[in-house]
Amino acid sequence: MGRIIIDAKFPDAVAELRGAQRINSGIKARLAYGGLTPGLVSCEIFDISDTGLRVSTYAQLDPCPEIFSVEFLGLYHRARRAWNRGNEIGLEFIHEEGDGLPADSLC
Repeated sequence: MGRIIIDAKFPDAVAELRGAQRINSGIKARLAYGGLTPGLVSCEIFDISDTGLRVSTYAQLDPCPEIFSVEFLGLYHRARRAWNRGNEIGLEFIHEEGDGLPADSLC
């Protein structure tokens, strides 16, 4: 998990040091959630790294689930909610054996 640093020159500015470099993406994706009462919502991935991603959903999730399956670029990834603010959700990848299978192999 990253550390939060406050710059002495700019006390109101907060920079976060992350364990992995984030890349701006703009990739379209889908979030699946819910187990017994499944839900599916479209979203856009704003930032992505080896450890997680930040998405913006087109519909606000209330309450916001803790665990998701994220589908993008033909792959599924399991992720845990790290935070959410309105339509934005920060997700941390859950790395388990079998993650990253092609979407068509799960049908």
